Amino acid sequence: IAAPVSYDTLVLHDGAVAYWKLDDGGDFAYDSTDQTHKARFVGPATRTAPLLPEGGKSASFDGVDDVIRVADHVDLNTADSYPQRSIELWFTANEAGRRQVLWEEGGSKVVISIYLKNGKIRAGAWDRSVGGWANDVFVSAPFEAGQVYHVVLTVNENNGRLRLWLNGEKVAQGTGVEALSSHPANIGLGARRGSTRFADKAKSGGYGNWLDGSIDNVAIY
Repeated sequence: IAAPVSYDTLVLHDGAVAYWKLDDGGDFAYDSTDQTHKARFVGPATRTAPLLPEGGKSASFDGVDDVIRVADHVDLNTADSYPQRSIELWFTANEAGRRQVLWEEGGSKVVISIYLKNGKIRAGAWDRSVGGWANDVFVSAPFEAGQVYHVVLTVNENNGRLRLWLNGEKVAQGTGVEALSSHPANIGLGARRGSTRFADKAKSGGYGNWLDGSIDNVAIY
């Protein structure tokens, strides 16, 4: 009988270009691929119980001033274009009503955002640069405070679809996706860093939309 394959092994085998396990100590979240994708805590670098059964720790966010700042990188946002992108993470939130960001990259013109609001996890992508997409693409699905969720968002020019998966099940899908243009703006994990766009509004400047909860094992493909 073959030994069970660890979650970390599966993530790396699937070709993650960045992978933050978030169980290391100190102010930095270290990348488990090649250590070149820098991420740093702003606010107390608090770790708490893991969201995966394999152990380790997760990053805790207080809903007030905690965020992880992810540095620009050609694998993430500074290449000419991104025909495909997947974001995978685990989270739990202590409240479900107000807007809370799990992940956002880009600015007001070219962005991917995953956030919570009014009992739903919402995810979207858009490219409003010159020659960009005809429409923004957003989807949503219900979630409950206090529960642990495994989230995967995929953006794929080949089939023109944006898909949202929760706990291994496809729960929402949107169409009209094309390649994302270069978007070298701030990347935030657990809060908004600067400008972004949500399904119902754009938001400019500063930090905000802080998560009250935990995030674990974030991978980018």
